[in-house]
Amino acid sequence: MIIKHLKHGSARQRPKTASARKSKAVRAVKYLTDKPDNQASVLFGDEQGFTDLLAYGKQSCLYESVVFSFEETVEELEAKGLNKTALAEEAEDYLNTLMCGLDRSRYDAFCVMHTDKEVNGGRRVDVHMLISKEDLATGNQITPYLHDDNNDFKRKD
Repeated sequence: MIIKHLKHGSARQRPKTASARKSKAVRAVKYLTDKPDNQASVLFGDEQGFTDLLAYGKQSCLYESVVFSFEETVEELEAKGLNKTALAEEAEDYLNTLMCGLDRSRYDAFCVMHTDKEVNGGRRVDVHMLISKEDLATGNQITPYLHDDNNDFKRKD
């Protein structure tokens, strides 16, 4: 499994106008859900609620985008005991680690499993997760912890 944090949703890419922010938020969520032939299934989160939060929240269009990419096919993962429920639990565990124990009611996340890529005669599994960078209680921006060797270790003596 490879875990990749994408640059989508950063403050540098935040649109200036409200209509552009709404459009970007809708596109981000639709990318996860609009796949042909039931190749996308929601693991957790509310599609419409998350879209509204990204479009209209105080920290609109600020989110963290994470992808878990597996080389195995759906059948191979299920043979190892990793069905949709187990993948959702793994994604939740990773989310709890990223958010450093912050109560789950303070932030929103949306997670979708994709099986749209062909590999070895089967369909490869990718789990995409979007995490809102808005504290739902205060409206302030929150940032998930990301260990970055390039920046963190430069500060160390």
